[in-house]
Amino acid sequence: MKRIFFVLCCCCFLLCGCEDTTYVEMTKHISEIRKQLFLYQDEEITVQFLSGQREKDYVVDGKNTELVDFGVLSFDFELQSFTAEDEAQYILIIGTRRTDGNLTYNPFDQTFVADIKQQVDPDQKLIAKIIVGDIQKEVTLQCVTQNWTIQAEEALKIVAKEKKKDFDSMLKNGTLQAEIYIKMTKDIETQNQGYYWYVSIIDTKQNRLAYLLDYSTGEIVASN
Repeated sequence: MKRIFFVLCCCCFLLCGCEDTTYVEMTKHISEIRKQLFLYQDEEITVQFLSGQREKDYVVDGKNTELVDFGVLSFDFELQSFTAEDEAQYILIIGTRRTDGNLTYNPFDQTFVADIKQQVDPDQKLIAKIIVGDIQKEVTLQCVTQNWTIQAEEALKIVAKEKKKDFDSMLKNGTLQAEIYIKMTKDIETQNQGYYWYVSIIDTKQNRLAYLLDYSTGEIVASN
């Protein structure tokens, strides 16, 4: 009886070790990880600040390079339309630190954006202001990811454990021949304000795998 119990314990140890090894290997190949999402929204505007780390030389080629801190501030007007000809400025206060500058117009989603090059802790207070034409709008952003049950690293751990067979072909002698992106994405299809974790794996041959996870349960709700 003791021998059977010992064998079972060894099997469990080996299985857990395998899962942990896969996860640890995947963490070595992250090209972007978005950790915090700060948000403000009303009937006029949606203001968003994404914070995390990403490649210093951002290239989607299946290989990861040195990571640097980043923050992206975006303003999306619900009722007004703008073009690249409209000049816009921002002021961002993170805690007691103030930054300001010009915003860039993104024609693909009609937003004004700025690259802040800073990672922000979830408990920081963020105040953002935009000045464009006759419009001046100042808002306070709240960190919505702070209370999520599943954080970015946990989302990757779930994929490593539950979907390893999907990317076995991307492993060579235990080394992943791919890069990984961990982002938040909106539930666009149902037009609600829900978010999901989005984990994508891209190998050097441009083969891609993607997984959508519920941030409250960790359930993988979609994959391709």
